[in-house]
Amino acid sequence: IGNDRSEPVTVLGPDGMTPLQGIVAVAAGRTHSLALRDDGTLWAWGYAAHGQLGGNQGMGAGFTGTDPVGSPIHYVPFAVPVYGLPNFVAVAAGDAHSLALDTNSMVFAWGHNQWGALGDGTSDNRWMPSPVLHPSGGVLFGISVIGAGHFHSLAANASGDLYAWGKNEYGALGDMNHPIDASLPTAVLDESGQQITNIVDVDGGYQHSIALDSSGTVFVWGDNYWGQLGNDTMDKTLSHDQQTQDFATALTGTTVGVLPNQDIDAFPAVDVDAGADHSLVVTGSDQSPGCNSIFSFGWGTLGQNGNGQASERDYVPVESTQSLIGHRITSVSAMGSHSVLLSAWEPYGGCGSAPPGTPGVGSVHTWGDNRLGQLGIGEGSGLPPCTLGLQSVACETTTNLVLALSNAVALPN
Repeated sequence: IGNDRSEPVTVLGPDGMTPLQGIVAVAAGRTHSLALRDDGTLWAWGYAAHGQLGGNQGMGAGFTGTDPVGSPIHYVPFAVPVYGLPNFVAVAAGDAHSLALDTNSMVFAWGHNQWGALGDGTSDNRWMPSPVLHPSGGVLFGISVIGAGHFHSLAANASGDLYAWGKNEYGALGDMNHPIDASLPTAVLDESGQQITNIVDVDGGYQHSIALDSSGTVFVWGDNYWGQLGNDTMDKTLSHDQQTQDFATALTGTTVGVLPNQDIDAFPAVDVDAGADHSLVVTGSDQSPGCNSIFSFGWGTLGQNGNGQASERDYVPVESTQSLIGHRITSVSAMGSHSVLLSAWEPYGGCGSAPPGTPGVGSVHTWGDNRLGQLGIGEGSGLPPCTLGLQSVACETTTNLVLALSNAVALPN
């Protein structure tokens, strides 16, 4: 269909020549991408067969190719507008479905809906954005935060009350009702059966979820087979479907790595995100005021936990390597088996110690699976071979160390 890229390239608009500009937010699904412009319009590109681009591209328009086994597929190799009103303020992308939040605090969904991830009470795919419904009737309204797992969706209202819907095989909905899927939003519950609240950020992985509340507390629930809940107390001899938790609990306990004495909840968290089977948490740090620590846990065979070990399962949160000490980390993201973070500036002797008037210099750091060029580090980087288990691979194919792209972002102090 197209050429994989190992270095960042410019996304083009519908004419295939003009760069897509004015972007304020982006979201990456497994095989499609979304971008929100400053005028409130939403744009999409990539695989289209399930309707995840929000138009008629999956019904014969766009481009047609074949997958590795010869089956026809539909795709769009440049950005096209998502059908709907130009009033979106946030976006999220799952495996093959998309979510958007509009200025009226309503959630719209489209794409693949086999397990109810669109929240419309059906299992029918949608080619156009459709409002997510409220379980008691009408539409789900008053929403301020949205997130997407591979096959489930999440949203919190202005009070931070959290809802989830979609696939629940391993408890990713946190409704104490797994493995029953939900095609309408259901409350995410804590261990006592009360809906968790004050949520300000949320994301989902393949079969697990992670959320952050206004106090900096992190909540996790769903699949823990690979350690993606940071829970080392479950019986690891149990079958996969029994190493689950279908209610939300606060993430607490010890960590390992650069700062082995820092508990994961010793400082308030500032950002969270979920890969397919690993989780990322950014917290404050005891290095110096203004600095941050980045922790990861879960499946790490492809280096996605960034601690230089490439362990199959990290049940205890591990801190990423020495290369991130002294950084003020502003955001973190994960998709599949790779991770990305943005550092607000390279340190001037300590976080927040840049001389007055000095522009902040940002850098993008990537680690994990790079078999399709996801890390943006190019080919032939000269990195030494890495040993993952019994297999030796090139680090530019799969790296378990944190790498920095050259000062990619300039930010004000």
